[in-house]
Amino acid sequence: MIYVNIIILLYALITMAILLVGCLMVFSIRRRRYPYFIESVVSAIVMLASDLIGWIAVFWRDESIIANRVYNVAYFLSSAAYYVLLVFFVRFIIYVIESTVKGTHVPRWLDYLNIAVCGISAGFWAVNSVNGLISTSTVNGTETGPYYLIGQAGGIIVLCIIFAMLLHYSRGLGIINVATLLSFVIFPVITFAFRVINVEIGLMGPALSLSLLLVHNYLNIRRTISMSEMEKRLAQDRIDIMLSQIRPHFIFNTLNSIYYLCDQDTELAKEAIADFSEYLRTNILTIENSSPVPMEKEMEFVDHYLKLEQMRFRDELEIVYDLQYTDFSVPPLSIQPIVENAVRHGAMMNEDGGRVSIGSYLKGDFVEIVVSDNGPGADADAVMAADSSHVGIRNVKERLAGILNASLTFESARGKGSRVTIEIPLNKK
Repeated sequence: MIYVNIIILLYALITMAILLVGCLMVFSIRRRRYPYFIESVVSAIVMLASDLIGWIAVFWRDESIIANRVYNVAYFLSSAAYYVLLVFFVRFIIYVIESTVKGTHVPRWLDYLNIAVCGISAGFWAVNSVNGLISTSTVNGTETGPYYLIGQAGGIIVLCIIFAMLLHYSRGLGIINVATLLSFVIFPVITFAFRVINVEIGLMGPALSLSLLLVHNYLNIRRTISMSEMEKRLAQDRIDIMLSQIRPHFIFNTLNSIYYLCDQDTELAKEAIADFSEYLRTNILTIENSSPVPMEKEMEFVDHYLKLEQMRFRDELEIVYDLQYTDFSVPPLSIQPIVENAVRHGAMMNEDGGRVSIGSYLKGDFVEIVVSDNGPGADADAVMAADSSHVGIRNVKERLAGILNASLTFESARGKGSRVTIEIPLNKK
């Protein structure tokens, strides 16, 4: 049985090591997409490695006095890692529940109860390494002590907590989520039942590792579905932005201005037609292009738009550029809607016209883009809550966050104008 345990543990350990590498490659630590899952995998690796060392010590027990001490230490480390794994996995399940079931907050006392149970149980196993009341080692492996079942109580309580949480929130989680996460309960229960019958085969570690492997596959499927849904949403957002930009009254006003320019200034009329055609072309091409474009390219489109507006408003509209840093990319049609808001709902709301300022700056490990105006200002909360009269600030904010992990803040106050600030991490170019 010793050889069987060593082979099983070695296989499970290699599997978990590969899984950890995969997690570090797929899940960004900085964004913390799935908190506590990587910690759970690391705990499983420590548990399996300690188990493996313990069984190797059993194998060499007849030839080394040190083997007995190594076994006791390894067995304690394995038990401690097991309870650390339970702490992290319960926290991971709480995160999954709260992120899946909207508006749900799992009671914090469940987490505290889990930590207390695991801490007390780990203490019991620490004492066991001295007195062997829970289990002891022999030349053939391990034998149960008089308090063996009590020693398993902590793990059983935690598994019951997990089962109760999944059952309580099953309707919001859905059958697939519940079934996958329940594997972390079902496999250990089956293993525990088998271990009561045959204590010489240690399958708890491999069973938990198999559960983590299933959960990892579930996370990959969930991530793929989430990315697919985001792509569909972004595609629809691009269409919505394009349609919001090509407004009948804007087209009418622009064509009307060009009509009068044809008699007054032929060269200026030609430039206006070129700007207008480029404005329409970029809007239409945005439907097909979801990839970020260089800031210079986005500003070319902004410039076409502003020239058309200045053609209409003449000297009433002042544009100030302060583009100190442009070596980065942005989603197409992400700056122009913000500039248009500054023109329509800011500068041009003043009786004598106004000013729109556009700047981009390098701020350490991120880029800051600022668009401001000296208009009458507005209620910032109202604009972000329902910006139907504004050109998609909330839409742009969602696209920036989804594509570049960037943030957008809108500040405005009555009589003080408005200011939009975008922060883009440099590692998300």
